[in-house]
Amino acid sequence: MEHRYGLYAVVLAFSCLLATEATGTPVIPYHYPLFKQCNDTWGSHLMVTKTICAVGCLMSSTSMALNGNGININSSTPVNPGSLNTWLRNNNGYDGTNDFYEEVLPKISSPGNVVWPKDGMHKTNDLKLQTVQLYLEKGRVMIANVMNGSHFVLVTGWEQENEDTLFVNDPGFNLNNYSYSQDVVGWRIFDMEGY
Repeated sequence: MEHRYGLYAVVLAFSCLLATEATGTPVIPYHYPLFKQCNDTWGSHLMVTKTICAVGCLMSSTSMALNGNGININSSTPVNPGSLNTWLRNNNGYDGTNDFYEEVLPKISSPGNVVWPKDGMHKTNDLKLQTVQLYLEKGRVMIANVMNGSHFVLVTGWEQENEDTLFVNDPGFNLNNYSYSQDVVGWRIFDMEGY
């Protein structure tokens, strides 16, 4: 969410110390592009009052999922954090504090291509690991809330030998995995069907 540059550096350094290198066999049911929220092309774009670089981790994670599922904006514009941000700004997709209204996202495409399901919001890590794995295998978009609730990442799979290790596309940090039991504090789930 918000990255104050001093705090951002401290959190990054601390996260790098905590992160372990995943050395086992990855189980990656679906592949998604990696978009960084601080990319020069869109990082300085305002969401409402703050930039994508500062607070756009959930929106950037969502853009990776849309792009990876072949879902375009209005069936024509490819999705990345810049184009999704523009669409959300034009379609009341944020509240006044830069929070993303997930329920607006289904309007981005043909009906049924994107669904914000009834079980889409989990403010705690109340999903069993086996449920997360099953959802990933079924193609559900799993966005994990990590770093004590201050950051979101797109979960892409898990390590076969140590299933607690979740592989991710992290829009803000140079990390590719987090611990299910130690790092995840909540979830956002979308159902997407593109191509």
